Amino acid sequence: MKVVKAAKWRRRAGHLVVVATLAACSPLEQDKVAARVNGEKILAEEVDLALQYKGVATHDPSARQRLIEKLVIEELLAQQFLRGTPGSAVVEKSVVSAARREILARSYIEIVIDGVKRPNADQMSAYYRDNPDMFARRRIFTLRQVDVSAPPARHAELRRRVAAAESLEALTDWLRRENIGFVRTDLEHGSDELDANVLAQLDGLKKGEVGLVDTSAGLRVIQLLRTLAAPIDERAAWPSIEQRLWREMRVAAVEAEVRRLSALAAISIPEGAPRGAMQALVPGPDPPLVRQFTGGPPASVKAPGG
Repeated sequence: MKVVKAAKWRRRAGHLVVVATLAACSPLEQDKVAARVNGEKILAEEVDLALQYKGVATHDPSARQRLIEKLVIEELLAQQFLRGTPGSAVVEKSVVSAARREILARSYIEIVIDGVKRPNADQMSAYYRDNPDMFARRRIFTLRQVDVSAPPARHAELRRRVAAAESLEALTDWLRRENIGFVRTDLEHGSDELDANVLAQLDGLKKGEVGLVDTSAGLRVIQLLRTLAAPIDERAAWPSIEQRLWREMRVAAVEAEVRRLSALAAISIPEGAPRGAMQALVPGPDPPLVRQFTGGPPASVKAPGG
């Protein structure tokens, strides 16, 4: 297993870069150990079982790396919980498992975020002013999306087809001829529900145009059907702003604690660790469109006219 050595923890949109020490292990042990945190092993077998439980192929390198990163962060937080909670260090070795790690990590996360106060009126007013596209210039987007189940080997070809497609219908006809599975859905979203990156993508499309979005589940083709102006005033936006901003503050608190603990810990992980898993660890729902454009439809999504 190839590893990379780094001197410090870095973060870029949650990107994980950690100290790697697996080079000293034997090749056989490297095949069995996915990562180490302060000497505690995260076994490759445990990663395989977790992927199988989630229904993800164990040979999917991207999914495997994301899961390893999540397990490393959970182990780091679980160890800190055991150190800081009287009596909890007396734990039988048999409970050192994925369930134990996740439960203890989430217990420590609850401690970290317990002191994060809800945003005040000044913070919410500033958020409203700083995000006019979400509120003062809010719009309703009616979209047609096609989630494509294409194997990675055909992604480049699909991208070319999307770029050259005269219409979404022509593209779906091609998918049928090629026996590539897809699901088509018509949805409606307000710009206050959208992640800023997705909003920027939609702003780049004209009515009827087709674009392509990468998701954790594969590729998603989107067509912009209609855009309507639907501004919302500040007071009406406060409930949405409060939930969104409070979640961002809690995620930031957990990220800061993980960076603090990582600077004190001996962590080893294979090269190529992907972007962070903090969003999935902090309790509470994501803003609706964040989920929608990463593979899971939000409960609040409705069909046009519904």
